[in-house]
Amino acid sequence: MKKKLLALVLTVAMTIIGVKQVTTGPSTFDKLLELAVAADVAYDLEEEWAPKTQAELHNFIIAVLYQFAEEGFIGDPHYPTGLRSMEYGVYRSSISGTYSPTEDVVGLNIRYFTDPSWMLQDWLATLIHELVHAQGFMNEAQTETLAQETIASMANLGFPGMRKVLLDNIRRDAIGAAYYIARYGGTFSSNTSEAGGLFTRCIGCPSKWNTDEAKMAQLQVVRESVYTPEELRRSDARLRYWNTGDRGNNYPYVLDAYVVRPMAGVTEAACREGNLLGEQYVRIIRRLNEGRPVGPYKMDDFAYVLRDLGWSC
Repeated sequence: MKKKLLALVLTVAMTIIGVKQVTTGPSTFDKLLELAVAADVAYDLEEEWAPKTQAELHNFIIAVLYQFAEEGFIGDPHYPTGLRSMEYGVYRSSISGTYSPTEDVVGLNIRYFTDPSWMLQDWLATLIHELVHAQGFMNEAQTETLAQETIASMANLGFPGMRKVLLDNIRRDAIGAAYYIARYGGTFSSNTSEAGGLFTRCIGCPSKWNTDEAKMAQLQVVRESVYTPEELRRSDARLRYWNTGDRGNNYPYVLDAYVVRPMAGVTEAACREGNLLGEQYVRIIRRLNEGRPVGPYKMDDFAYVLRDLGWSC
């Protein structure tokens, strides 16, 4: 019944906001917009959860670490020496969290806990991302991909709040990847030579970015549908921040590493037999993480959620 209701709501929502339904098969851009809407509909039905005590936080970290092991990403999990809230100074708006290998300390931006403009955001996904780093994985795209599969696994197992965290990530990352395509003419791919190569000639020359105004307009309609007014204002403010000065030249790379390649990797895996990350992606992982387990990594739990949301191959 819940799936039928979700499908009905999604169909109505897509009709209202004007996302085209075509029998010949939607483009990747259209599919990302549809995914954002579907994830948002499901997101609104889920309840939030976050650790409220040190004991709950400790138990949560233990659960995450052993989930890494169950997914086959690591052998024995490593519990970092410390977890701190961190002041990032002039980078306070661009860094969500960090892991220091020399100190073996995970840091979370203190604004998650002290700044009203950040306190409404989820910080559990950032924590999980940094805990992946603490296992020895340093490449950002790889780390985010493994973090998302871990969140999906915990969500499917019924861990409190994890499905809402996952759906929030999916709706925001689908919109981010669609922005990457529309604003920069980027390629939605887990292959770095395809996704990142577009910008090697355009550092410092944003006038050469191939912006598709029609896609930007279509994206804006979906953003206004998916985000609450408060979320939309914050998202617009964040876009203005990232498109200011040198940050504007760096933002395509940020999207590429943290959004596009992870999202492309898991959606490609969802359409592949065994839900395995592609060999090209595995080669990237192997090259950048000598001595770490290299898979083949299964994205089966994320694939399960994508199918539940109606993602088509």
